[in-house]
Amino acid sequence: MMALHNNTLDHVEIQIMVRGHDKEIRAITFAEVLEYHEGDSWFGCAVGFRAMQKASELLFDDNILEQGNLYIVSGHPGPGVRDAIDYLTGCVSSNRYRLLDEANTQGCNRDMRFEWWVSNGRQTAHVLLSDSIVPNTFFDVAERVTSDQGSDEDKQRFTLLKYDLCNQLMSISLNQCFSGVCLSTPLTPGDLPDA
Repeated sequence: MMALHNNTLDHVEIQIMVRGHDKEIRAITFAEVLEYHEGDSWFGCAVGFRAMQKASELLFDDNILEQGNLYIVSGHPGPGVRDAIDYLTGCVSSNRYRLLDEANTQGCNRDMRFEWWVSNGRQTAHVLLSDSIVPNTFFDVAERVTSDQGSDEDKQRFTLLKYDLCNQLMSISLNQCFSGVCLSTPLTPGDLPDA
């Protein structure tokens, strides 16, 4: 089990190259994503950021994420994931994003899925977070914090867990934390994948 000790976010300089609607290419850092989010779902931001890195690797030969024609289905309803995806792709704010399970919008819970389908109109990247990344302890503490049973100690532990998991995810190689395949079938806005 990881040590709970770090209350700072590391690796905020990591970047992803994005080609905007205007065809200009720019580097977006993880620090920018965190600033856009304005909340405390740092681990969720890291998950969304790294998932889009993996999708970019699968969909684009030059590994530059193109904002123009993307449509995303997310198995994860959390605000950090959503904000990271929106800042990098613009899909949420342009209604080219939907949840796999529209009823599961509670943020961190055991029923959410750490997987995404990112379609560029020609093909679809199916991206999955490794099962080894999120420990059961995370969900145990999250459930207590969001219920009447959460103590101040649980809240502090949850904060430290989010810091540590964020730092862990941002420090390991992309292939250690995500797997993915490129499917030849594109999704169009509104579609759900065969999950």
